[in-house]
Amino acid sequence: MTAERKPVVLINHRSPSANSGKPTGISNYMINLTKSLTNSKRLEVGLVTSWKRADLPQELVGELSYFEQRKMLWPRVIDCYWQSLTMPAVAQRAEADVIVNVDPIGATTGARSRIFVAHDLYFKTLRNQYSWKERVCSDHIFRKMLRCNDAVVCVSDSTLYDLQRHYPEAKEKSFRVYSGSPSSSVAKKQAFSEGTHLLWVSNVTANKNIGCFYEALDMLAQRDREIKTIVVGNDPSGLEVQARKRLRYATPPIRLANISKEFLSKLYGTCLCLVNTSHGEGFGFPVLEAQVHGAPVVCPHESATAEIGGAQAVMTFQSGSAKDLADQVMELQSNRGLQEELSREGLRNSKRFSWDRTARSLEEAIFKICGESEPRQSERVLSS
Repeated sequence: MTAERKPVVLINHRSPSANSGKPTGISNYMINLTKSLTNSKRLEVGLVTSWKRADLPQELVGELSYFEQRKMLWPRVIDCYWQSLTMPAVAQRAEADVIVNVDPIGATTGARSRIFVAHDLYFKTLRNQYSWKERVCSDHIFRKMLRCNDAVVCVSDSTLYDLQRHYPEAKEKSFRVYSGSPSSSVAKKQAFSEGTHLLWVSNVTANKNIGCFYEALDMLAQRDREIKTIVVGNDPSGLEVQARKRLRYATPPIRLANISKEFLSKLYGTCLCLVNTSHGEGFGFPVLEAQVHGAPVVCPHESATAEIGGAQAVMTFQSGSAKDLADQVMELQSNRGLQEELSREGLRNSKRFSWDRTARSLEEAIFKICGESEPRQSERVLSS
C-alpha cells in the first residue's frame, strides 16, 4: 500500500453461472457485506464475481472501485486451482491489498493478504449426505484455503466450533463475525395479530430436512390440528416433491419459488410461525427475516438457528423429531400469549445483528492484516 490511498479490498464471489441473479445465502451475504463496506467509506471496495453485472444492484456497482466478471469452472476443485493461476493478475488490475473470499471456493493467491468466510462445514458435520468424492474434494479445497489465507471468518459460534474441531490448525487464524439481519425498514407487523399459516423458507437441499416438516404436517392433520402451510424456495433435486408424495393426511403445502421480497415480507408478517427443520445450519438467515417481521420461530435446538434466534426468542424441538415439532406447533397454535412473547423477543433479538456491525468487524481485521491502524485518504478512478 502507498500512503496516498485507503486499503483496497477485493470481494471474490464464486457461483455457477446458472445462479446469476438468484438469491442464495452466499449471494445475500456478498451483496449486503459489499453494500456496507462501500457505505462505510473506510476502504476502497472492488468486486470480482461470476454474476453478470446486470444481475447486481446497479447502485452498488456504481460505488465499486473495480468490477470484473469471471465464470466459475466446474468441478469446484478445478475452479479453485484456476483461481490460483488467474487471481494475481485480477488483484493487480484492481490494485487490491486484500482479497475477501465470501466462501471457501476462493483465491489462494493474489494480493498481499487473503481472508475467506466459512458459512458451514456440512461435508464434515453431515457426512452421510455427501458422496466420498464430494467429501474428499471439499476437504482438499478447505485445507488449501486454510494454508493460503491469512484469516478465516466464521458466521456463527456453531460454525467456528465445527471449523476448529475438524481443523485444529485453524484455531489461531479463525474468529466469529455474525452476519447481518434484514433492514428494520422492511414491512413488519404494526401490532401483533394471530397468524394464518405455517411458513417454511429455504432452497430445498438435503440438510434442510423438509421430510421432517411434512411428517409433522401429517401428524397435525391426524390430530385435527391441520393448518394452511406455505413452502418458499427452489427444489433443485426434487426433495420436496418426494416428501410431498409421502403425505397421507395433510393437505399439500402451497409451493412458491422466486417470489419478490415484498411478497415474502407479507408471508412473514402474516404467518403463525416460521418453521426451520435443518439438520445443520451455518447461520440461518430466514430466522432473522422472520423475527424482523415479528413472526415466531420454531427450530431445532441443536443447530446454529437456535444460537442466532436467541435462547429466549425461539421455540425449539429435537432435530429430526417430527413428533416433537408437531407438539411445539400445537402448543404455539393454542397459546396466544406465547405467540406474543416470541414475537416481542424475536424483534428484540434481531437487533443484535446488522450488516454495519459485520462490516466494521471485518474492516478491523483487514486493517490489522494490512498493518494499518486507520484508513488513509484516497482518490481512485472507477474501473470497468
